[in-house]
Parts: sequence; C-alpha cells; structure tokens
Amino acid sequence: MTVFKDEADTSAIVIRNAFKSYGTHPVLKGLNLTVQKSTIYGLLGPSGCGKTTLLSCIVNRLRLDHGSISLSARTVRDIGYMPQDVCLHTELSIKEIFYYYGYIYGLTDKQIKYKMAELLSFLELPNQNRICTSLSGGQQRRVSFAVSLIHDPKILILDEPTVGLDPVLSFSIWQRLIDMSRMGKTIVITTHYIEEARQADAVGLMRSGALLAEDSPSYLLEYYNCSTLEDVFLYLCEQDQNNNASKQTNVPASCDKLRSLPNVEESTVLVGKRFSYNRFKAQVLKNLYQIRRNVEITLFMFVLPIVICVFFNMAIGHDPTNLRVAFVNDETYSCYNVTYKGCALTEKIYASCQFLEELRNKSFSLIQYNSTEEAQLAMYHNHVWGALHFAPNYTRSVVERINHGQHTKSATLDFGSLNFWIDRSDKYISTLVQRDVVISLMETINKILEPCAAKIKVSPKIVANPIRFHQAIYGTNEPTFSHFATPAALCIIIFYLPVIFTGAIINGEKEGGVIERVMAAGMSFFEVAIAHSAVQFVMMVIQALEMMVVMYIVFDNPYNGSVMTGLALLLVVGCGGSVFGFILAVLSKNLAGACFFGIGSNFLLMCVCGFIWPAEGAHYLLRMVNSYFPLTLAATAMRSLTIRGWGITHPVIYMGFVSSVVWLVVFIAIAYLVLKIRDDIWRQK
Repeated sequence: MTVFKDEADTSAIVIRNAFKSYGTHPVLKGLNLTVQKSTIYGLLGPSGCGKTTLLSCIVNRLRLDHGSISLSARTVRDIGYMPQDVCLHTELSIKEIFYYYGYIYGLTDKQIKYKMAELLSFLELPNQNRICTSLSGGQQRRVSFAVSLIHDPKILILDEPTVGLDPVLSFSIWQRLIDMSRMGKTIVITTHYIEEARQADAVGLMRSGALLAEDSPSYLLEYYNCSTLEDVFLYLCEQDQNNNASKQTNVPASCDKLRSLPNVEESTVLVGKRFSYNRFKAQVLKNLYQIRRNVEITLFMFVLPIVICVFFNMAIGHDPTNLRVAFVNDETYSCYNVTYKGCALTEKIYASCQFLEELRNKSFSLIQYNSTEEAQLAMYHNHVWGALHFAPNYTRSVVERINHGQHTKSATLDFGSLNFWIDRSDKYISTLVQRDVVISLMETINKILEPCAAKIKVSPKIVANPIRFHQAIYGTNEPTFSHFATPAALCIIIFYLPVIFTGAIINGEKEGGVIERVMAAGMSFFEVAIAHSAVQFVMMVIQALEMMVVMYIVFDNPYNGSVMTGLALLLVVGCGGSVFGFILAVLSKNLAGACFFGIGSNFLLMCVCGFIWPAEGAHYLLRMVNSYFPLTLAATAMRSLTIRGWGITHPVIYMGFVSSVVWLVVFIAIAYLVLKIRDDIWRQK
C-alpha cells in the first residue's frame, strides 16, 4: 500500500486520486482525503455526490477503478460500519442481533452481554427481547448504530447515523462520539445536517465525486469569512460550478482507461481466516432464529411437499372413468331380454351384448343411438369419445368366420366386423379407449367360445386366445402412469424445494443490505453457504422422508429397493438444488429475477428428465445429450430402484449417483467462478 511517510503515523485513513464509476457514470473523480487518528471527520455533501460509495470502498465492499486507500486498521474487527439503511435481520430480536454480530466479531458471551447492557442504556433502546419489526424507524437505526459499536472498533464508519432521531438523542450520540475520539477512536461520519458537523474535528465538503475542501470547521469559517458551514458549502459549490471542475479533479477521458491503470491499491485490512467457527455459529443461529420466527414460511416448506405429493397422486396416473361411448346395435335393439351367455357355435347368443357388458365393466358410459349418422354427429359435438356399430347378424357372421376360415364370403366378413370411430383429439384418452375396445373384443370372443370346448369335446386351449400374458418381471401387469412418474416427481420436488428456500432467504437478505453488512464485518460467502446448507440439509431430510411416506406408504406406489439408497439419492439431488439456489441468488439482482430463472429451469428439467414423457421418446437430437442434463439419470435410477428393486451396485443406480454428484460439483464450480469474476457484494475482498 502506498502511504506517505509523513502521514503514516498520524493518519487513520488516507485516500489518494480515487476514481470510481458505475458503467459510464463517474461517481468518484480523483478524490483525495485524509483522516487523522483519534478525530471525528464529517463528510458532508448532497445525496448522490458519492459519500456512500466512498464509505463502501473504505470498508472494502467496493473496489476503486483507480487510486489508493490506506487504513491504520489491520483487521475487520478494527472497523465498525453503519450503513445508510438499517440493514438488519428485522425478524430477529434486539438480543439475537447483538449476539449474531458479537459472534461474527469473535466476542465471547460475557463480552456480548456486557456491551449489550451498555448500549441498550446509552441508546435508550427498548427491551432486548423486542423484535426489530415492532420497533420504530428511529429505534431500528439506533440498533444499527449499536451493532457498529459492539466490538469496540478503532475506526468507526457511520453513514448518516442521526437521520430520523430526535435532537436530544442526536446530541447524546455526538457527545458519545466525541468521548470515543478522545479515547483514541477514529470516526468518519456522513450527514445531511451541515451545521451538526461543526462538532467534528475536520470536515470534508464533497460535491459530484470530488472534495471541494477539507479542514477543521473553524478554519473553513474563518478562511472563507462565513458564519455557517452552509454558507461555506454554498460558496464552494458556486466556485466549482463556475470553474466547471473541482480543483482536485483531473478526470481521464475514459473510464475504461482508468480500469487499465496499474496503480489501483486496495485497503490493507485483513479479512482473517476464510472459515471461522464463531462466524459459522453466528450464521447457523441466525438461520434457526429465522426459521423459528417465520412460522408461516417454515410450515409452508414442510407442508408444501406433502400437498404436492397428495395432489400428484390424486390427479395423475389414474385411468379416466365414465367415458361416454356411443353404440348402434343393429343385431338387437335391447340386450335386456336376450341371451348372450353360452357357446356361440351351438347356441343362438348375441356377442354384441357380451361385448357391451365388457365395456361397461371397464367403467365406460354407453349411449345408444338409432343410426351411425346420429352417433357420429354426437362425436362431432364432443358428446362422446367414440362410436361403435354392430351390423345385423353380427354374431352369426363371427361364427361363420370361425367355421369357414378362408372360405368365408365377403358379405359375411363385413357383417362380422365391428365398426369403430374414435375422437383422436386427446392422445391419452383415445389410446385408452382404443385399448379397452380391443381388450373387450378379445374377452368377448374368448367368453363366447370357452363354453364350446366341453360341448364339442375339444381342449379349451383351442378356443382360447393365442397369446398368454404372464406375470410382469418388473412392476405389475396393470401399471399406471403414476408408477412411472413418481420417481421423477420426487427428484424434481427435492431439487427445487431448496431452490425456493435458498433463493427467498439469500435474496431477501441481499435486497435488504444485510449481506453487504455482514460481509463487511468479515463474513465470507463460504461461511454463509455452509451454514445455510447445514440447516437446509436437515430440512431436506425431513422433506424427503415426508414425500417417501406419502408416495409409497399412503398411496402405495411400488417400492421394491433399499429405502436408504433411495433417501441417499434424493439427498444428493437436493444438495445440487441447494447450490443451484445459491447460483441464482448470486446471479440475480433481486428475488423476482431468481424466481423467473428458477421457474423456467424447472419447466425445462421437467420436460427432459423423463417426468412427463419417457426420455427414449424424445427427439433424436435431444436424446444425444439428454442423459447429461441434471435429474435425467437420477430420475431413471430412482425409477429402477423403486420399481425394479435394483441395488446401488447396478450401473443404472450408481450412474444416477454419479450424475448427481458431478452436477453438484459443477454447480459449486459455477458458483465459485461467478464469485471470482463478479465484483459485487459477494466477493471476498
């Protein structure tokens, strides 16, 4: 760090030739500033002049494009920072906030308790168990001020600490700051109240990213022959306006040139260890406090998977019932007074009636019409899904086909054929109707011929259907779509529940400025992620067990494999979802952006992982890369585990684990690269 020798021993903060811009908009323009040790430095200026940006650079949350900052502080514990906004976890109590920041700064319980009692009294704060959301705006700012004092820092950075406070309390705070400076503390304070800054040892008058003047208030008043600091500031602003540039500022032509300059010097403040048990404990306790206070969100996260699983099983996988099918029976108008049980070869029966009975047994609602034209018209008007027509002498024609074989007359073949029209607008329903019509026809032929075996003294096998359906090797002989979709549904739910929770919590803290404050206090992204993941993992275990109970015990979906293997696979998938949630939190500027990206990726993975449709049925171009998507192999492994009962040694199962672990590592790598590349609140300076 470049520090002038004559300033090194007496200066607490030295800033030289500081430039900072946001895009093409310059905020700091060659600013030079010096704060002496054991003094109060008042930084004055209108809104938007760059005061908050300058303080963020001092506390190491922003980087200068060009210039240098030197601090006498060596660790973050030597700096106390109060942001312009409250930037507190408002769902925590005052006591919990004190302990949270106390642990971050490495204080013991005894030290925290002592400082809490002192600050509660000094700042006239209410009961320590009061929740911050129940405090007034002024009380919340006092809690924020107390947090910056709790660890007894050497340098105190205060961004408008007296805004919204009554004059008596503001005077008391100033007196406390003066006492602290006499005890060797260095204080930098920004304020809109210019006359209030006369109590400071030195003031800096700032406008449009540059310092117009810097000295003691008494010297400035005397030098410019003014009675108030407001008059001094007004005079300097007029001079600056006339000169069209600050006397200190020498702005290069391009902000891009600034970023290419080599002499960008950062603060010498040491962050300390990348991982601290105290900071980790503070973050875990804070997460537990939030879970306890946000009862609605906590219940939502535990009830949501149960509700999803219940509605999934109630809405998906069941064959439709009471489907309306029209029929025209020219063989007999009514089946109530006719015989359709017996041997069709030797008795006069009506196979059409037997067929209609088979359809009714499959929960079809049959509607009779007088003509095929009426039946087809009903289908055109969406009253029925299909239409059947039995020709006159249908049963006799079927028998003649059996008796005469290839010598059957053409007219007999026509009368012995069942005419069937179907509505194909719905793929699943039309396939189901067609399947049941074919099965019902096979069952009808079987039932009208089975009684003939004894009468004509032949083996029953001769008149039986020429195909045997044995017990399924895996699954059941009558599987439902829910048996197929349940494993993939579990993977999708356990993957996106952590995304919802992580995105909501982390983005909420980021938007409220809390993340920036705790990072300035020394917290690292690694500690935030590990602490959040620890709490999230416990929640995932509970959520996974809930879903498995609902899916496989309450609704009796098939589960033939190891329960522990299935649980382990879901947890690995869930860990990937948790890291994916961190990526969304880091990349997105707000919660809405994270939600849009999360919802979009959810639909994408639902389409490609084999939940809606088998992956084997995808387009051949997608099949080439389908297995490389997250959840695809995991869903396949979960399906083979539950339905086929395969163990972890089977290639399909362990490839599901391998894919999930690989994607977990990929997500971690992406998060790490984003943190390294982006210069925002997450980056550890």
